[in-house]
Amino acid sequence: MKKALVIARFPEKVYRVIINTPLESTIYDIIKIFEETSFKPEEVELPRVRLVDIINIHNIEGIGVGKVNTLSTHIRSGKQVFKDKSGIPNIRIARSHGQLVLFDGHHTLLAYMDNGAQHLNDIPYLLIEPLDEKEVLTFSGIHSSQLNDGGWKTRVIDWKTPNEEKIYPRAQKNIGDLFRALKPLLKH
Repeated sequence: MKKALVIARFPEKVYRVIINTPLESTIYDIIKIFEETSFKPEEVELPRVRLVDIINIHNIEGIGVGKVNTLSTHIRSGKQVFKDKSGIPNIRIARSHGQLVLFDGHHTLLAYMDNGAQHLNDIPYLLIEPLDEKEVLTFSGIHSSQLNDGGWKTRVIDWKTPNEEKIYPRAQKNIGDLFRALKPLLKH
């Protein structure tokens, strides 16, 4: 068995849960256990983490500007963005070797930043830790073999490209770089 720490920040409450899972469990298995289990909210002091320092797994070419604009308008109207009716945060982050890696919710995080969010505590999110190098590769699916030996730090995946080649050199080193590249394309 391995232990995973899950921190889920919602607008009104925070959950901090240790989940025991089989060694072969992926981060997606851990999220599923979290979604299907009831936990009590807990008073947790969360560190202030700058959003701009979080590592992205997509370049700007992998981001749909229209989707970010739509989510930004939704947030601007006072609503929060969740994965679905379950109310689980759409922004999914993993900690691997001390680094925060955004593996799901790029569009949502960029939309919150477009509305002035600067710190992780400003937004709803799900954080899973710790993750080892092998588990980080899970985010790239069948393309993970192209990212062995820390390759995910220098390359990104683009699910939007229609061809088989979905791994590209990293152009934006973190969410801050990605947001600065995207900002001129966003509606205000």
